[in-house]
Amino acid sequence: MVIAMSEARRIGVIVRERQREGLRMAVGLTVLDDAVEVYLMDRPLQGGPEVEQYVEALGLMGATVATNLPDGAFPCLTDAEAAHALAQCDVVIPY
Repeated sequence: MVIAMSEARRIGVIVRERQREGLRMAVGLTVLDDAVEVYLMDRPLQGGPEVEQYVEALGLMGATVATNLPDGAFPCLTDAEAAHALAQCDVVIPY
């Protein structure tokens, strides 16, 4: 019996209120062969050292992080650009 491995998927994670949980979950998704994209929406990044570790881990695992706020720490996308990018994802997970 041969078990076919599925192709890598593009997973978009929208992070708003529950930043720590959303980023932690996004880090967990990077252990698969899927492309993980995190979109920090409508709120500046908060949470201290633990959140910073999640963001660092996402970078080390090849995930992308973007925001719709011009904070300088992440690439800034307009809401329309973020919506277009999310529409290209196979799976979108709101947090």
